[in-house]
Amino acid sequence: MTENVLILSIDGGGIRGYIPALILEGIEKLANQKLGKDKPSKSYIPLGGAFDLLGGTSTGGLIALSMALHIEDYCRNSRNRDRGQREEIFYEYKSMKNIVDYYEGRGREIFTSGFNIGPGKTSSQHSEEGIETFLKKELGRETKLADLRKAVGVYTYDLRANRALMLSNKEARTQGVEIGRAERIKLWEAARATAAAPTYFPAIEIDGMLLIDGGVYINNPALDLYLYAREIFPSAQKYLMISLGTGEYRHDYTSCKTSGLYGWFLSGEGLVFNGSGALIEVMMNGMAQAVDAQMRRLESDNSNRLTYLRIQTNLTRNIALDDGTQDNMNMMKSAVKRTLEEASLNRSYKNVISTIIDKLQTSEPVPMNPRL
Repeated sequence: MTENVLILSIDGGGIRGYIPALILEGIEKLANQKLGKDKPSKSYIPLGGAFDLLGGTSTGGLIALSMALHIEDYCRNSRNRDRGQREEIFYEYKSMKNIVDYYEGRGREIFTSGFNIGPGKTSSQHSEEGIETFLKKELGRETKLADLRKAVGVYTYDLRANRALMLSNKEARTQGVEIGRAERIKLWEAARATAAAPTYFPAIEIDGMLLIDGGVYINNPALDLYLYAREIFPSAQKYLMISLGTGEYRHDYTSCKTSGLYGWFLSGEGLVFNGSGALIEVMMNGMAQAVDAQMRRLESDNSNRLTYLRIQTNLTRNIALDDGTQDNMNMMKSAVKRTLEEASLNRSYKNVISTIIDKLQTSEPVPMNPRL
């Protein structure tokens, strides 16, 4: 029987994925320090190694896939070291710092407007060229979902079949995951699909499907990932879930009481939809809060064998999904620092950190996939 199954769930939120990336970087540093590894090096263990299931929507899905790939690189390096092979053939040692760099230094590669792309009113606001170049570089051009031994699940929506969909590498009856599909879908394609936010990026054609961002129906996937974990790890004694939000801005939208299209969809700063209108924020916050409440109810029933930790960061202003100005990045970093200080006083947070350390210390990383 599997003793503890540790699950990571990450919300969608565009550039605000910087928030959970920073939180995970802080947890990774803390865990490795307690294991006597002060900085990223040959012995530094990527945080993804502690989790039995990693999942997310949109920007959260990108983080989850990247963490799973880091573990594969770590395993390959461990194998090469055991064989006494030359250091120069080792793969780059990657940690959460690399994922933080996605947002700090490379975000503009993702959100690149094409000259022939409209401002979001009649066509997608951003070209697919920037994000696809970035994803192929970071996740590999040919690596498949099925190549990952770590269980992952990212969410998307098929416009052609008009159905919700999880892309994963572990078979599950109720989730409708098709393993044969994981053999065909490349890692960068899965990331591109889960991040194809309507009006921001065009949908992507994959394996006969026309896919968009799963945030249209499940921006906070914690509940579905918990149910998925129960199916693929049915004998676990305990399920531990860390659910990370991408920031919440509590604003009074009383002004929308009688609003029409402009009041709900637009920012009030012009006629270009930029994601900072009331409707998007209300929908994202509402979905996240509803799932959070459902998870807390499940945790309260001991028969569910669930320990649940939700970490959400309060923002002092709204940040559009593609508004990665330096001021916004600085504000998010300061907000995360406060969030981690508050979380460190939480008993559930301490318990989860303890479990992460135990798993990194006592569990061998997932076996090296011979196909990679």
